[in-house]
Amino acid sequence: FHDTPGVDTVTIGDPKNGGAFAIPKTTFGQATYENYLMVQGPAFDGILGLAYTSLAVDGVTPPVVSF
Repeated sequence: FHDTPGVDTVTIGDPKNGGAFAIPKTTFGQATYENYLMVQGPAFDGILGLAYTSLAVDGVTPPVVSF
């Protein structure tokens, strides 16, 4: 990471309708800049890494692997 990574609980799905699951203690990179083309849509709230650990930046375990 270029900066200090963040750690938080990642929730996938809609917790209001009971269709979500949580992955605690997930390490993630924090964006310091977003291109305006990427965040124009009202539903955009981030990018979830779904790759294998061997492809992840700094070898961080992706949330779906740690679930």
